Amino acid sequence: MWLLHVFHLSLMLFTIYQYLPSSSILALEDKKPSNNSFQ
Repeated sequence: MWLLHVFHLSLMLFTIYQYLPSSSILALEDKKPSNNSFQ
């Protein structure tokens, strides 16, 4: 059932990206170098 877990994770990420302003997202991406894992 890992597919359901992945879907839930992407859904959560999508909602977070919807609610956060783009500047905060850029700041988070700058702080985390391991961001390439889910791109």
